[in-house]
Amino acid sequence: MEAVRLQGVVRSVIYYNDENGYGIVAVSPDRPVDLWDALDEDGLVTIVGLMPPIGVDEQVQVSGQWSNHPVYGRQVKVESIQSLRPATSDGIRNYLASGLIKGGGRKLAGRIVDYFGEETLEILDHHPERLEEVDGISSKKIKQITRSWREHNDIKNVMLFLQGHGISTNLAIKVY
Repeated sequence: MEAVRLQGVVRSVIYYNDENGYGIVAVSPDRPVDLWDALDEDGLVTIVGLMPPIGVDEQVQVSGQWSNHPVYGRQVKVESIQSLRPATSDGIRNYLASGLIKGGGRKLAGRIVDYFGEETLEILDHHPERLEEVDGISSKKIKQITRSWREHNDIKNVMLFLQGHGISTNLAIKVY
């Protein structure tokens, strides 16, 4: 098996098991990959293995090994995966609407991002009470969004901490 590092955008979550963190995800690489036969007809690379919950349109950085599945072909077996936060308003809108944040869909994500723009993630991280400023968001919905956002960040922070101490994604998922 050959080592691979790629960065790209999640285009679909084919399968994800919340119980054990095993996922199968299609990623659109930012740059050409070494093995073009690993791309499907849509130019996507399939990554498989243990990973934290990730959503469509999320930017990820993946390290792993190329493998060849007898039925599904070339894919990357994940050794480590890191979610990268979006920087643009469109990226943030897609990120929030991806299903990672319970209590919000595309319309709600759009209203939040339209109001706060590129500062949206900063607001969610440090001043979620400011969501009251956005028309049509009830205090109950704010609590739901805030709880979900914190849970999502807690998972990411644990994963980053463990990976920063040399613990593989596979083991970090089990520890979490």
